[in-house]
Amino acid sequence: MFINLNIEEKENIFQQLISYAEKIKNKSLKKVCINILNDYKDKLFCRAAGHDGIENIKQV
Repeated sequence: MFINLNIEEKENIFQQLISYAEKIKNKSLKKVCINILNDYKDKLFCRAAGHDGIENIKQV
């Protein structure tokens, strides 16, 4: 679990998510996934630890 991340660490994780989405072969699905990530980026970054925000995403 990612707790107390600074903005650079959160941005790094977010860019990893975008990179994973970029690997989706179905162009329509890829576009939707990237749009969702970008649309909710602020909410992912501002959620408190223990919520379903980016803090709870485990690195692979």
